[in-house]
Amino acid sequence: MKPTPERIVEAARDILVREGARAVTMRRVADTAGVTAMAVHKHCANRQALLDDVAERAFRRLGESRGRRAEGADGESRVFGLLEDFWTSPWAARISTRS
Repeated sequence: MKPTPERIVEAARDILVREGARAVTMRRVADTAGVTAMAVHKHCANRQALLDDVAERAFRRLGESRGRRAEGADGESRVFGLLEDFWTSPWAARISTRS
C-alpha cells in the first residue's frame, strides 16, 4: 500500500480531474483515499495546501517525463516547452474547463 500522503494527494488529484476544484474537499479526499479526515489535516494544513501539493506533484511529474525536446535549449524555451506539454496533456483540458 502506498504511503498515506501519496494516497491523499492522488485522491485529491483524481477528484480534481474528474469533477473540478470545487469538488475537492478534505472530507471527500479522506473518503476517496480511505483515511480519516484528521489524517488529511495532519498531512495538509488546509484545502489550499492540498491543492498546492497536487499542483506541485503534477508539475514535478511533468518535468520528469515530458519536455525533453527542449533539453539543451535556453531557459525560456524550456519553460514554454513544459507549458505546452502541460496544456496539451489529456487531463489539462478537463481541469481548465472547470472551476
